[in-house]
Amino acid sequence: MAVFLGCTNPALCKTYKCKDADGNTVFSDTACNTVAREVVVTHTGNSSIDSDKNAIQNCLTYLKSSQQMIEPESVKIDGHRFEWVAVKAVGSRRMVYLKVRSKNQYGVYTEAAEMKCLMMGDGRTVSTYPYELLDQP
Repeated sequence: MAVFLGCTNPALCKTYKCKDADGNTVFSDTACNTVAREVVVTHTGNSSIDSDKNAIQNCLTYLKSSQQMIEPESVKIDGHRFEWVAVKAVGSRRMVYLKVRSKNQYGVYTEAAEMKCLMMGDGRTVSTYPYELLDQP
């Protein structure tokens, strides 16, 4: 599996495959050694960027329907973050945190509040089941 650091569009980046000193296969944006060979990276539509966008949109849709908001369509996202969490009896799951504002009964935007959605194993679908987070060291 390749990890692209500093390259927001893998289709525009050069990627090299080579072996490190221990014989492990390494993928890099620079030639690792003189026998490194360039490999072609194709976009399949399932990139982490697409997955992140889907997770954010699905979380927002869930929050609009499950929270008592005066004007759900007025919701604005001021920021987001992702975190891996340990869920009892399930294991690791992604948690999406959205910093959202919406209009109150006077038509004025509220102060941004952080809301969260636990994602299912696919990382994009919001879990609607009760869950218990485990303490992490």
